[in-house]
Amino acid sequence: MTKARTLADFNTTGVLTSTSTLNPAKLDSTGTIPSALLAGVGGGTNTPSFAITRSGNQTASDNTATRVAFDSVKHDTDSGWVANDNQWVVPTGKAGRYLITTKVTLSSGGTNRMEEASVFLRGGSAGTTNLDYTTHQHATNKADAISVSLVGIYTLAAGDKISVEGKVNELNGTARIDGDGTWGFTNLSITKIIE
Repeated sequence: MTKARTLADFNTTGVLTSTSTLNPAKLDSTGTIPSALLAGVGGGTNTPSFAITRSGNQTASDNTATRVAFDSVKHDTDSGWVANDNQWVVPTGKAGRYLITTKVTLSSGGTNRMEEASVFLRGGSAGTTNLDYTTHQHATNKADAISVSLVGIYTLAAGDKISVEGKVNELNGTARIDGDGTWGFTNLSITKIIE
């Protein structure tokens, strides 16, 4: 395919200028690049795209990874959300690189009771492969609640199942995942990157 070296090769209507170094044989009779040559160059859409939040607090077991029960879909362009499993599934024909962001607010249900907070991003065909995780330790200065975020670009295959888990290690409190239905507490966003 012939590619322009700079936008200076074309005038404002997309017609090749006389100073261009492009091969004119690749152009149509008006000097315009045929749309077939532009297929896959620039533009496009970032779909599938998906976003969801947790609408209220979710009880979790102490020091145990608990799958976040997201329940407030904000958008889902390709209907990948499976509510029964709390997983988003990559649609058929939509393999590729995805920007995934998640934030989970973990709480001990009381003052100065949390020693450790962890978030896990799970994926793969069974939805159990650890794609990413982060842990915050507060053994000396215990926390009340903490929001833990993960952001990354991940290569996903069609059928991969994406989920998020949170883990709270607390003392004499109630481990929980906090949510209020907004982006302020617990959320997940998945968007395919144009390649």
